[in-house]
Amino acid sequence: MAFATSSAFVLSFELYSLCTTTFIAASISLLICQEGPGEVPTVVAFPQLDCESTRYTDLLPGAIGATCVWAFLYLLLLCFAVKTVASSRKGSAGTS
Repeated sequence: MAFATSSAFVLSFELYSLCTTTFIAASISLLICQEGPGEVPTVVAFPQLDCESTRYTDLLPGAIGATCVWAFLYLLLLCFAVKTVASSRKGSAGTS
């Protein structure tokens, strides 16, 4: 094996963290409403979607859920990566 399993987990966290900003921004973009030119509140990212419509309220739980799940997974993987690196550093007495 080219590298240990713990190194693979750390690498997967690094890849996950690179994508986190994009995915959280995409899921939060559905939560931001602004009044349009016709004084009708619409979603900023999707101006054709009225914030007071049933279609919007149907999409809202999914957007909130996706944001929460992504943030939870980020924190979980971050803790695991820090623990893995800390135990690796302890095992090697701080040397590479």
